[in-house]
Amino acid sequence: MIPNIRERELETQGVTATAVFGISINDAAHIINMLRDTIYTDKVMAVLREYSANAWDAHREAGKGNVPIKVTIPTDMDPTLRIQDFGPGLPHQDVFEVYTQYGASTKRNSDNSVGMLGIGSKSGFAYSDSFTVISCHGGVRRTYVAVLDASETGVINLLDEQDCGSETGITIEIAVRKSDIPEFISKAETLYKFFNPRPDINIDLPDITGTQHDLKNGVIYENSDESGWIAVMGCVPYRINTDQLYENGERMVGGYVDQVRGVLYFDIGEVQISASREELKYSDSTKKTIAVRFAALMDEYVESTIKNIEAGSFSMWQKRQRAKMLDQLDLPLPEDLKDLCKEWVELPEHKTFNLYRQAGTNPLVRLPMEPDLRILIRDDDCKSLRGYLYKENDFTVRAIDGASIDTMKDELEAVLAKAGLEGVPIRYLKHLTWNQPWDEARAEEKRRLEEQRKAKRAAAQKLRGSNKKYSSRVFMLKPGASFQHPYSQMWEVISEYEPKEDDVWVVIENFRLRGVDKEENSKFLRALEEDMKICRLFGLTMPTIYAYKHTEKFPINGKDLTGVPYNKWREKFFKEAVTQPNVAEILKNLEMVDSWPSNYYTEGKSRPEKMATAVKKAVDQLTASLGKRHPITKWADQVHKAVGKYKSLSPEERIALDEFVAWVRPKNCLTPPAQMRKLFVKLYPMLQATNNEIAVLWEGTTRKDPYTDYVKNMDQLRRLQNKNRRS
Repeated sequence: MIPNIRERELETQGVTATAVFGISINDAAHIINMLRDTIYTDKVMAVLREYSANAWDAHREAGKGNVPIKVTIPTDMDPTLRIQDFGPGLPHQDVFEVYTQYGASTKRNSDNSVGMLGIGSKSGFAYSDSFTVISCHGGVRRTYVAVLDASETGVINLLDEQDCGSETGITIEIAVRKSDIPEFISKAETLYKFFNPRPDINIDLPDITGTQHDLKNGVIYENSDESGWIAVMGCVPYRINTDQLYENGERMVGGYVDQVRGVLYFDIGEVQISASREELKYSDSTKKTIAVRFAALMDEYVESTIKNIEAGSFSMWQKRQRAKMLDQLDLPLPEDLKDLCKEWVELPEHKTFNLYRQAGTNPLVRLPMEPDLRILIRDDDCKSLRGYLYKENDFTVRAIDGASIDTMKDELEAVLAKAGLEGVPIRYLKHLTWNQPWDEARAEEKRRLEEQRKAKRAAAQKLRGSNKKYSSRVFMLKPGASFQHPYSQMWEVISEYEPKEDDVWVVIENFRLRGVDKEENSKFLRALEEDMKICRLFGLTMPTIYAYKHTEKFPINGKDLTGVPYNKWREKFFKEAVTQPNVAEILKNLEMVDSWPSNYYTEGKSRPEKMATAVKKAVDQLTASLGKRHPITKWADQVHKAVGKYKSLSPEERIALDEFVAWVRPKNCLTPPAQMRKLFVKLYPMLQATNNEIAVLWEGTTRKDPYTDYVKNMDQLRRLQNKNRRS
């Protein structure tokens, strides 16, 4: 693959001496160790991907692009990974002078190969201290063994030479720990299902579940277990992080990417990849290319779907489902097809059957347009309908006045066709599982439960007659109220009350928020409790909350009440609170705490004392390695001061503060950790090799030193460039 290298023009003035950046020969082992051991986060997948991609490239080089490579996944009987190609092989000189050299590659002059980094052929060292290379070239089979020596740079030794006739190709063999065999199988299933052609392999590769639409620009899955979107370039799949597809704060793709799953195809070299080849490199050009390909794929999908709808290749039911899918994805749909997107369809008059949801008792006259809709014909009157195991969108039809099953089915099909629902799945009820007889014992249990409910209602009625709260109409939330059952204890009766314009109120029924279920009521109480904590934290005034009780005899209409509903007050409260200086200062302090790398983030929230110790240690190490005035050191020092203030908050106040920040932070806004990583990775791009974590700059000597040296070198390079520009 031809690398994407930016051409630069440099104008300098007043230069008296020049030095060129390069790799120190004395430090070669150190650089090689970085490339070998730290560049890959998933070492099993790295071995499978890199050697399989090399094999795939070899077949294309030899004009055998349609011939599958051969992969042998390790087993308990033979715990060895083998990846074999039938390409041209390598001459002995290339093995010693190209294959062994980091950065050396013969693939950078063409986009016919996915390789070009000069790193993948050494990926075996990421998993094991040794691996075997067998090359058949020029009639000779040579067997080599690559071994990590005492210098940690690695050596390759020729062990054997034999005649191989006309056979050509490369075989890689790596001994695998038996405990890792399941991981090799799992990773192979993930990788090779995207290879074209799929390899000759000793395991069964899974097929994609659900409906698959193969298009020129990619594939769209419907009702599939696949997750997310995949970019396939050459033979290598990459997960697409759709959260990266933003430009100037605006999303570059439509909301359809969150609702459907699929694959985008790219020609080799169209998008950029990270050095580890584990993910895409989201440069401006890569993001634009992905966005354009998404748009092209969805245009194809719309065009193909509409063409099939209009061509009559679908039943009316299938047409409705296709049109509804496009409408839900907010994709363009011709006006004449929008009538197919109804949520419900009315059924014409029918005489021989009634329609019910599952085992219901209320006849229905319309059907929901859900993709899993089924109509079940009752063809066995001997078993209770309640005993069958239904799906959510199952509907049953039952005969009227002794109509036969055949007569009922014929009219059902005619009614569906007249309603434009031809093709709706129709099944017989007897084909469903039935395992729960509805006998007298069940009926007796039902009567017993009903009697218990009557007794509870009678006791509640008696309590209401003796308790003033049950006859009162207006309440006030008690100071220091306990937001737990029984909810009546939260409210204090107000005998005389004159409503005011700035009152904050809610409407309750049975001392719960009216019109919501138990779960929503619990959410309201938690929000109310958090709001009180936020007011105490920021020194704000929490208003008195009034409650109007709604009953069947005395209903409440919120439009007739004076004051502001609680939810509207809450929205206004949050907006105004962030403008106050003391609130802004606390939020700024929290932003600094949150900007610390994620490996300390959760721990720091629950144990700020431990976080403070860790940050102080990092500040000391950064000061020693980068200096007190370095931006990274200054940032860490500011975090340390912020953590000191954060420690003074109680655990309850921290939770309330988190709730407040989650409410006021704009949607699609990068979190402080993401903002900080983005800033430092922009200044020091090689930190991407550490999964965008800058903690390598202070975590332990082994990992810290190379990246600290790199940061210093980048700082020196920027100073030199600034000096040249000023000159």
